[in-house]
Amino acid sequence: MSSQRNDYHIRENVGIAVDGGGVRGTIVAHGLIELENILGTRPLINDPRVKVVAGTSTGSLIAAALAIGMTGEEIL
Repeated sequence: MSSQRNDYHIRENVGIAVDGGGVRGTIVAHGLIELENILGTRPLINDPRVKVVAGTSTGSLIAAALAIGMTGEEIL
């Protein structure tokens, strides 16, 4: 088994773009939970590095949820 490393280089400005795809939104929500863990901020919109969120189709609903302050867990 390989050991996991959590050495992430976090940029000063972060944009979150979420694609569409119906039920695939659950995969995105899991990814957002991981991003919250990496950045150490819940909800993501409260992190000063997050400058923009955008999405298409289902992703636009997820982006809107992020914009009003929902966490990945709440979106899931």
